[in-house]
Amino acid sequence: MKTLGIVLLSFLLFILLSVFGLAFTINQIALTPGFITGVIHDIDFSETTRDMLEQQELTSDKPLSSELVDIIIDTLDKIEPVLKENINIAVRDTYDYVLGKANAPNLKDTLGDSFMNAQFVDSVLEKIDLSQIVDEVMKEQTQSSGEPEDTLQKSLLATIDKLEPTIKKQAVAASDPIFRYVLGETQTIDLKSITRQKVLNKEFMTEMIDAIDIKTITKDMIGDQLDMELPQGIKLSSGEVDQIIVAIEPALKIGMTSAAEPIADYLLGIRSSFSVTISLDTAMTSAKSVVKQAFLRQLPPELAGATPAQIDQAFDVYWPTARSNMPTSFVLDSSTFGESVSESFTKMLDNAQEGLAEMRNSIDEASISLKEALDEVKPYIRIFQMAYWGLIILILLVIGGIILIHRSVRGATRDLGINFVLYGAIGLVVVLIIKSIVGSPEFIQNFIKGDVPDYALNIISPVIQRLTQPLFTFTLACTIIGVALLVVSFVYPKREPTVETNQPPQSP
Repeated sequence: MKTLGIVLLSFLLFILLSVFGLAFTINQIALTPGFITGVIHDIDFSETTRDMLEQQELTSDKPLSSELVDIIIDTLDKIEPVLKENINIAVRDTYDYVLGKANAPNLKDTLGDSFMNAQFVDSVLEKIDLSQIVDEVMKEQTQSSGEPEDTLQKSLLATIDKLEPTIKKQAVAASDPIFRYVLGETQTIDLKSITRQKVLNKEFMTEMIDAIDIKTITKDMIGDQLDMELPQGIKLSSGEVDQIIVAIEPALKIGMTSAAEPIADYLLGIRSSFSVTISLDTAMTSAKSVVKQAFLRQLPPELAGATPAQIDQAFDVYWPTARSNMPTSFVLDSSTFGESVSESFTKMLDNAQEGLAEMRNSIDEASISLKEALDEVKPYIRIFQMAYWGLIILILLVIGGIILIHRSVRGATRDLGINFVLYGAIGLVVVLIIKSIVGSPEFIQNFIKGDVPDYALNIISPVIQRLTQPLFTFTLACTIIGVALLVVSFVYPKREPTVETNQPPQSP
């Protein structure tokens, strides 16, 4: 009976260990956030993106340039740790409810804790080189259009480079009210007002005007007023026009700075028009030397052979007339930018506001769907958890039964060791086969019909490796425990049998 009891309990222990191995795997995979966070950690976002872009390049009519791809990958590589950390936050928040650690699932709180907050935007923008990205995008557009890069694009790029810290700061400031609206913390949103207050405010507009090289813009705006024939046929060369523009540039910047707020209001459609007159009287006095340079270069015939003093006297008479033909002021108004610019800004903000409203509604709907889905799953999870711990208790009871029947350390450790080693070794071999064969890219390619892209393999292989890791850990632990128990059974000293002697009583 003793032997039969040990055999039955040993067989039952083997079955229970096999069942618990599967339960342990399910628990570690489905009911532990570490599995998903581990898979995310294993995936190389930047390399996966590179593979996807290279795959699209083979089928796209207008593939991205290798330089732009490198910048995208480099940028993603820099922000990858931030992305993964925030994904992990979202995963852990979801599991807190599933496992009963939180009273209610709140998708909005999860998004607010992870991605939809100003801190996340700041941490991402900190690692992005905006000017480099804009430069490559401009080059891409220039190459596709076949037109050479103009000086205005270069000026814009230089300005973005100077203003990049401020642009990032403004974007972070603007993101906060946007996220609060999307997450339902505020009921309305006015993107025009937010953009005006947080982005195109007076401080930023002033800094932008001060940073931008407006020489090219100035030449476009008033160059035609200087590209004219002065009295007596004197004409300014292109270089001399540039010299005058450089001289009046400070006055133009001061005038544009004073008009910064009206310009911002017009661009955002807050006001329908604006007009600011910028005086050039003081700035144009510095143009006298440039005009004299042109005068000397194109000296009138009647001054041929004149002395320097006579030429200077003649120019002093000529200058007031020439000055009267040159612009005394410049009017900066809505026509300078054109109606299309304001309309484009307004349309862009209106579309963005509609998109935010749709996103808000989608999050509301997703929150309800998530709660319903998790509520359906939670009862089954509780049943599984009860069965899981019940299985552990049952295994301990069976182990205790084997020990009680043996009443011997050597016998109990020997039988328990055989059970643990037998199960652990078989399970370990199976897991190693799965990890080495099923998880290999070659097996996946052969198992799935059709070619599997490299970026898909980069995701599937880590998942398979992670799926087998809990069972590998458990079977390895069982093997080690079994070997340790067998060693104890061999080295533990045998119990000496009790010897009874019947001696006759001694007579007194």
